Amino acid sequence: MHDPREADSAAEHMLVVAAQHQPAAFDALYRRYVGPIYRYVRGRVGNQLDAEDVTAQVFYQALVALPHYRLTEHPFAAWLFRIARNCVVSHLRRRPALPLDAVAEPNGAHPSQEDLVVRRELVREVGRAVRRLDVARQELLALYYGAGLHVPEIARVLGRSEASTYKLLERTVAALRREFEEKEQGDGASRDA
Repeated sequence: MHDPREADSAAEHMLVVAAQHQPAAFDALYRRYVGPIYRYVRGRVGNQLDAEDVTAQVFYQALVALPHYRLTEHPFAAWLFRIARNCVVSHLRRRPALPLDAVAEPNGAHPSQEDLVVRRELVREVGRAVRRLDVARQELLALYYGAGLHVPEIARVLGRSEASTYKLLERTVAALRREFEEKEQGDGASRDA
């Protein structure tokens, strides 16, 4: 039986080899990964302009380092996301923290005032809950929800085993869920009083 992941891996291998010998061939790798890398970066840096700048930096660094990339060490996606992770960390060290109130609405959306208030409060609550997590858990959530990576890919990016990555994700989501359920129950009890 033919595994589509093997074919995809072989195709990616050919793209990487081509790009290592001919930089113009890097465009195919860029098109393949720019969306997931941008989503990951945007989730970590918080605004479109910075995310675009950091994403450009990721691909610039990848292009420069590509001749030194060894196909046998790590899958290309894991290598690229490590570059992205390092670029994000460098960016976050250089800039002041951005308050969650500064997060803009999606392209052209015009929600009602009530929806805006509810949404802003929810964003604040989620942001506070995520910021209370340690950096490893924040990174894990950004890779999973922001970049849309699967657990095996995240494990390679973070340098962890798949089992420990899956368990950490499971525990992190469960802890956040519990926190919000407890808050909701507490809010319901205070409204009933």
